[in-house]
Amino acid sequence: MKKSHFSSLPIVLFALIAFGMLVAVACGGSSEEAEPVTAATAAPAAPAKPSGGAPTAVVKATEAPSAGITTSKVETLIAAISPPPIELILPWRGTTVAANQQVRPFADPLIATEGSSGLLVPGLAESWEMTKADGTEWVFHLKEGVQFHDGWGEFTAKDFIHTVKRVALQEDSIATDQFLLRQLFGDTEEEIASNLTAPDPYTLVMGSKGPNADGAFIAGAQQGNVLILSEAQWAAEGLEGIEKNPAGTGPFEMDEFELGSHIRYQRVEDHWRVTPAFEAYQQNVVPEVATRMAMMLAGEAHIAEIDRDLHPRVVERGMEVVNSQLPAIQFAFIMGGNYRPDLADRYDPSVPVTNIKVREAINRAVDRQEIIDTLFAGNGAPQPVWAYHPALPGYDPAWSEQFEEKYGYDPERAKELLAEAGYPDGFTMQLKITQLPGLPEMIPGSEALFGYLTAIGIKVEAEEMEWAEVRSNYRGKTTHNWMYPIRGTYRPAQVTLRFYNVSALEGFISSYENKEIDELYVKLTNSVDADERDGLLRAIGQIKFDNYAEVPVAWLPGQMIIDPSVVKTFTYPGNINAGFSHIADVVPAQ
Repeated sequence: MKKSHFSSLPIVLFALIAFGMLVAVACGGSSEEAEPVTAATAAPAAPAKPSGGAPTAVVKATEAPSAGITTSKVETLIAAISPPPIELILPWRGTTVAANQQVRPFADPLIATEGSSGLLVPGLAESWEMTKADGTEWVFHLKEGVQFHDGWGEFTAKDFIHTVKRVALQEDSIATDQFLLRQLFGDTEEEIASNLTAPDPYTLVMGSKGPNADGAFIAGAQQGNVLILSEAQWAAEGLEGIEKNPAGTGPFEMDEFELGSHIRYQRVEDHWRVTPAFEAYQQNVVPEVATRMAMMLAGEAHIAEIDRDLHPRVVERGMEVVNSQLPAIQFAFIMGGNYRPDLADRYDPSVPVTNIKVREAINRAVDRQEIIDTLFAGNGAPQPVWAYHPALPGYDPAWSEQFEEKYGYDPERAKELLAEAGYPDGFTMQLKITQLPGLPEMIPGSEALFGYLTAIGIKVEAEEMEWAEVRSNYRGKTTHNWMYPIRGTYRPAQVTLRFYNVSALEGFISSYENKEIDELYVKLTNSVDADERDGLLRAIGQIKFDNYAEVPVAWLPGQMIIDPSVVKTFTYPGNINAGFSHIADVVPAQ
C-alpha cells in the first residue's frame, strides 16, 4: 500500500512531471495513424418488442467468423502482460478482465462478441429467443458435439448451469458478476436450479426472478466470468483437480501455469470454432513496462501492453500500435463512499461531495481535453455521462451539445462554486486508486486529476491499493472516492447503473445515490419494451448529468503493441472482454 500527498502545482508543470510525456503517438491498425474515438457503429440488438402476451422471438445471432486461419511459422505466440488483478485461472476468482485474459483462451462463453464489431455472435449457443413476453424466460439452443479438453465429455446445458453456480455461490468467489447472477437466478443452489433448467442436453431455459430484457447479453457476452467449465471434471476431481488442470472447450487448452510468472496454452486441433494459427500461446506476467518494451524489441514477446508515452520508442524500432475496434475504456472519477444515505451508520451529510456545487466545482476543475491530448496523445473523446455511449440505448445527443456549457474547464468558476458551497479555503479529500490491466496510464491519469483538484484548493490524500484490497473495500462500502476505468463500450448502461448508482444493490461500490434513479431503475428492470427502456435510461442519465453524479473523463481505445514480423492482424472489439479475449483469432505474418 502506498500513500501520496499532492500539493498544488501549476497544472502544466504537474503534467510534465507526472506524465513524463514524449511526443504524439503514431497509432493505427498497421502503420496508419489512429483516429480519435468516435461513436461505435453498431450496438447489441435489443429484443423485439412483445406483441400482447405472446412469446417473442429474437432474431438469430450473427454468424461467427470463419475458422480458416493460416498456420504461423512461429510456434509460440507470446504476450507480455501487466499483472492481472487476480492471478488465478478459475473464472470465479477474478474480475471480468482477469477471467477473459487468463480463462478465455481455454474456456468459451455461451454467447461471444465478434472481434471487429462487438456484435453478439454464437458461442456455445447457436441461437436464442425470449420466450415470455415479460422477459422472465429465455431459451438457448446449444451447439452439439462440442468436447471438453482431456476427455471430459461433451458440453451440455448442465455445464453452463454448473458454472453459474460456481461463479455465484462458490465460497471464495470474488467474480465481478457474482451479485448480478444472484439477483437474476437466486442465492442458493436450489433457487438457481429452479431458474436454470435443461429439458434436454442442448436446450437451456433461463428463467429469472424478474424481467430480464437483456437476457442474451447477460448470459453470454457481458458475463465475462461465466466461461464454461466441465461439471463432470468437478464431480470427479473437485476443486483441487480443476485448479491443477481446468478443462474447457476453448481453442487452446491449459498446458502450464505458474502463479505470478506465466501461463502456457496448447492449441486444440480442429477446434469447433477456430483453430489457432499458433501451436501454443504463452502469457508472461511482466510488471515493469520497461521490461515488456525490452522483450518486444528483443523478439521475446510478440504482443504487449505498453504505456502510450513509450509507443514512439517501439514504433521507431519497427513495432506497430493496434487500436481496439471500438472504444474500450471509460475513464472516470467516482465520488462515492460515505455520502450515500443508504449507508446508515456511515452516512455523513457533512461530507463535501454531498453538495451539488462541490460536485460541479470538481467537474469544472478538470481539463478533459488536456488529459486526452497529453496523456493519451489525443486518442480519445470526452465522455458526457459516465456509463453512457452514443451507440447504446439511452444516450441523449443533447448531453454532448450541452457538455461544454455545463462541464467545461473553468477553474475560476470552480473556486467560486466551492466558496458558495461553504468551502472558500477548500477541503481535504481522500481518494483510492489502483492499477488495472488495459490502462497503463491509470496512475498518472489519477495524478493528473489530483493536480487539477489541488489547483482549486482541494487537498488530495491518495492511497494506491492492491486490487484485492480495493474489492474488499468497495464490497464493504467503506470506499470514499475512487479513480476507476470501466472496460466495455458494449455493456448496456443499466449494467453499470445497477453496480454503482442504485442504492438497493447489496455489495457493490458506493456511488451517487438518488431516490428518483432508484424508482426509475425499478421501472427499467420491469420493462421489456425497447422504446420505454430507452426513455427510462435517458431519464436516469439526465439526472446524473444535471447533478454531476460523477466526473466522466474520456472514452478511450484499447491499444496493443504488436511485432509485425510475427503478427499480421490482431483485431479485438474493445468490449468488456478485455484486450486478449480474441487471441485465438490472431492472423500471423507470413
